[in-house]
Amino acid sequence: NYCPGGHPLTPSAAEAGRCDGCQKCVEVGEQVMDCRACNWYLCRACRPVERQPEAVTTEGVDLQAVRPPAEDLERSLVTTST
Repeated sequence: NYCPGGHPLTPSAAEAGRCDGCQKCVEVGEQVMDCRACNWYLCRACRPVERQPEAVTTEGVDLQAVRPPAEDLERSLVTTST
């Protein structure tokens, strides 16, 4: 996430002004994505959000239902020689 000048945006508390994305008034201390070098920032509504990967759990999953029976596993491991 970069400003138009190519600098990386960093999360910070804003100085009073306007969002460079939507021109909405931004209050002092509001969280923004900021480029101090260019005096350019995006408000909470406009700032890009980086998605965090969702945690994978087995809670509520019947592992017996998703795991093949042991004899199927053994059968898949047996190879015949020719």
